Amino acid sequence: MRILQLYINNNLEGSINWAIVEDENTEKGSSSWDEISLFDNVQVEVYLNAHCCSIMRVNTTGISTKRLTEELILGMLEDSIVDDIDEVKPIILHTENDITYVAIFNKLYYEALLSKLESINKPIRFIQSFVFSTDYQENTWTLYISEEQRFIRTSKYEYYLLDNNQPIPALLNDMLNTSKPRTLITYSDNNDMLNEITTKYDIPCEPSTLITSGVTVWNFHNPKSTHFKIKLEKQTKLDLLKLYNTVKIFGGIIITFWIINLIAISVNSAILEAQLKKNLQVITPIKTINQASVQLAIDKIQSMRHERGVYSETDAVPMFSNFLDTVSNVGTNSIIQIAYAHNSLDIFLNNNFETTQFVSYKNILLTKQILATIQDYKTYLKKIKTSSTNNTNAPTGEQSQELDAAWVITLQPSIAFDPRGDK
Repeated sequence: MRILQLYINNNLEGSINWAIVEDENTEKGSSSWDEISLFDNVQVEVYLNAHCCSIMRVNTTGISTKRLTEELILGMLEDSIVDDIDEVKPIILHTENDITYVAIFNKLYYEALLSKLESINKPIRFIQSFVFSTDYQENTWTLYISEEQRFIRTSKYEYYLLDNNQPIPALLNDMLNTSKPRTLITYSDNNDMLNEITTKYDIPCEPSTLITSGVTVWNFHNPKSTHFKIKLEKQTKLDLLKLYNTVKIFGGIIITFWIINLIAISVNSAILEAQLKKNLQVITPIKTINQASVQLAIDKIQSMRHERGVYSETDAVPMFSNFLDTVSNVGTNSIIQIAYAHNSLDIFLNNNFETTQFVSYKNILLTKQILATIQDYKTYLKKIKTSSTNNTNAPTGEQSQELDAAWVITLQPSIAFDPRGDK
């Protein structure tokens, strides 16, 4: 396998240093993106200069990994980022022990980098910082000083860019004053710096030239495929086919039972309708069972009851009797007048009536299938006058005259059948 290693810095328009590794042979060079796109039969490993992004730690205690969106990460790092958060791109490296390591890119650089890599049309194994190719051991730091990049690596994922202060970078000097590693692994020819560190801080420096290529520490290249393909083994396909046939048979059985049940319901409905027609024939001829025909039968029954002097539960006398039986604190000195029309009984009361117990009276009347409502007389009178103006069939006479009343209680059947569908 031929591996094309690209060493990329902040300048994406210049020549790119590269190395092609095949078995134990290595070929190196520097080329433009167009020239790199002509390389055949290679897989690409991208190593970014330490200055291409910065690494930050975020405390994510109590936050699920699935909830770590870009917006949430940027909100948590807003005070630590120099640039405007709209101009940066966060990439999550790794999360462990409630600590998340995040790489912060300039958004324009990030988009340009992906565009350049896409243009060479080569399979990409990974894209990560060159820092992760250096040697690192537990309880040690790694110091890298060259003309291209200067950084101090303090953990597997975390590193800091260093300034050009002599003989020791100012940031490194501050870090060593705060905490010291057991050993300092160094990639540097600056002996003055190394001697100063050893003398001043008594830290042994172990020179190294080891660069570990081809090992993925962090790969932020995760291309989304435009085609969703599932490769299934032969036995898996056979099992799925059996499952499909079983579901199909089971679904057919359910549909069959549903059709049989539907037919049975239709037959029962027809038998019930025929029986109802037969029973209602003694009252009034009925051709079709619907709301209008049922209401016609109800009206006929009501008429027959009245002809025989039998009060209906919705007549004024039964409703008024139920009211007097229920409302214990009403007397002849409280009731001024009553008015009855269309199954509705209005009872006019003066100020002697106590309204504090009306809710209890209302609940008791509901058990007798009577709906009771109360309103002050002025509101009632206003509604009557408005109705008289808009409706020529509105109540007239004594019902619309002003009385010396304070309250109006209206009684109506709580269950009433209306052929129009209103209740």
